[in-house]
Amino acid sequence: MEESTTTRENPPALTAGAIIASAVLAALVAFFLRRAMRSEQETPTPRILEQLSEVDLRERARAATGEFLRSYVGPEVRPILLSVIRDVHEYVDRGFQRAEQSIKEI
Repeated sequence: MEESTTTRENPPALTAGAIIASAVLAALVAFFLRRAMRSEQETPTPRILEQLSEVDLRERARAATGEFLRSYVGPEVRPILLSVIRDVHEYVDRGFQRAEQSIKEI
């Protein structure tokens, strides 16, 4: 009976934190993709279309995506991810402390 009371008094905010972090990450990716698309105002010409037909588009898309993530998204999201990891670490530590205390009380 005591465990359920303790759980209700201190509900884990990890779920809300993970959802918020995921939403922020998705918004950042969408923002950077939209901004990248706007900056590329180039109109396709026959020469560009010919070059595209010769290049492996999957490899090119993979390389562009990796470069984009490393150069734009990584530096912007790194502080958020580090903060989430710190929060998760704190929640786990608190959980272990509560478990240890419960075992000692037995």
